[in-house]
Amino acid sequence: MRSVIRPTFAREFFRGSLAARERVSLGLGFALGRARLSPRRLAPRSAHPLTIGLLAAIVLLLGANVALGVYELLRDSDANGVLVDLFHLDVERNVPTAFAAGQLMLASLLLFGIARREARAGSRQSWYWLALGVGFAYLAIDEAVLIHEQAFPRLIGDPTLGGPFRHVWVIPAMGIVAVVGVAFVPFLLRLPASTRALLIVAGALYVMSAIGGEMLGALTFSRLGQSALTGALVTLEEGGELLGVLLLIHALLAFRATRSARADQPRGDTGHSLLAAAAPPAVGSQTGG
Repeated sequence: MRSVIRPTFAREFFRGSLAARERVSLGLGFALGRARLSPRRLAPRSAHPLTIGLLAAIVLLLGANVALGVYELLRDSDANGVLVDLFHLDVERNVPTAFAAGQLMLASLLLFGIARREARAGSRQSWYWLALGVGFAYLAIDEAVLIHEQAFPRLIGDPTLGGPFRHVWVIPAMGIVAVVGVAFVPFLLRLPASTRALLIVAGALYVMSAIGGEMLGALTFSRLGQSALTGALVTLEEGGELLGVLLLIHALLAFRATRSARADQPRGDTGHSLLAAAAPPAVGSQTGG
């Protein structure tokens, strides 16, 4: 049957049949329309201006601390002064601390917004988004007031552990990360592939920097004391945390934009009617039988 239809349709097209050419035009228009509205096309093609601005700020903070480290290495002494304390990554309650807390709170607000939208759509994923929003709100507050360094030693005692466990809070933190990671596996599996990959990379970068970097820095400090290497590790640790949260914000903005673009699409699908119009007529209609 197909071998009969295709030559007939081709002959009509090349002989100048207006109906045949209209069917081809409709078919091409439908194909191009579907391509423009595919999920890949719905994702933003470039980074959000907010993401670019945050990245520029992170580069400036890290660059200033690298320059400060080089200065201290050349002079073989620690730099002092108000500006140093204000922008040094190894000093708490200063500009980098406020920036890091602000990034975490921004991620929390984006997560709350997605949770609200998913709840309105009746998605069971909304509870996961809400839990993440609460978690990052806590991390933002913790970054500002250092809850983990004060509360965890009181809860588990203050054992004099050396090496990588010099900061005892990393022990319960690793357990919490493991439990949360397992609990959120179903959530990750239901996400679009691109969003899932970004969230996994962002989470891994943040956790490896916050916990792994802290343990590596403590081990280095116990062996070498305060040195240029420990200062470099602090920059890597804090920089990894900032970039991990930035990648999370980028993923959330992209996910929100994709969801909004899909919601703006018309609900009616005219694809079947267009395909029917683009299809060649049956053999029986052409032969009159």
